[in-house]
Amino acid sequence: MSHEPERIDEFEVQHAENVTVIQEEPARRWPFGYPLLWLLVVLSLIINAVMLRYLMLSRVATRQAIGDAIEVIDNLGSQRFTHTVVIDDTIALQADMPVNETIPVTIDQDLAIREDITVPVDTRLFGTINLNVPIDATVPVEFEQDIVIDQTFKIDTTVPIYLEVPINLAVADTELAATLNDLSLRLEEMQASLDRPLIPLPGGTQ
Repeated sequence: MSHEPERIDEFEVQHAENVTVIQEEPARRWPFGYPLLWLLVVLSLIINAVMLRYLMLSRVATRQAIGDAIEVIDNLGSQRFTHTVVIDDTIALQADMPVNETIPVTIDQDLAIREDITVPVDTRLFGTINLNVPIDATVPVEFEQDIVIDQTFKIDTTVPIYLEVPINLAVADTELAATLNDLSLRLEEMQASLDRPLIPLPGGTQ
């Protein structure tokens, strides 16, 4: 029993040159602010993803609104407006109308006379006797005369007016049609721009 420790010491001394000392590496330390930088990167990615989602939803809603606007404009361009304008009013006329005219009057015709005329005849024996004398004659009348009118007539009256005016108007026949067509083309161009990808892909159509 007394000889075992000596053997152990001899063994350790003999094999000391073959022993490799393993040193523990020091704990790895992150640079100052490195975790905060990663946190900011993650937050930025989340915010960008949310903004991109809302941007895509806004593009879809805008495209739908433009499509609805184009449909409304096309329907408006094919509309016809029918309306009846009723005018029910009284117009007061107050004026002096001077007339200075010379009117030639010409009469050239035969005037037929068919009449029974009672003619009193004084007879000394029987007194006055009424005799019926029938007249059947044609009298030619020839007359030509200029009638001069030089007078101012005063007008003071009211004139009632009642009118129904139908109006049938097609938008396509008005100047508004060109404006609506131009507006529709501009909206279609805007809608086509929204159909393009938000981020152009390599080799894709622009």
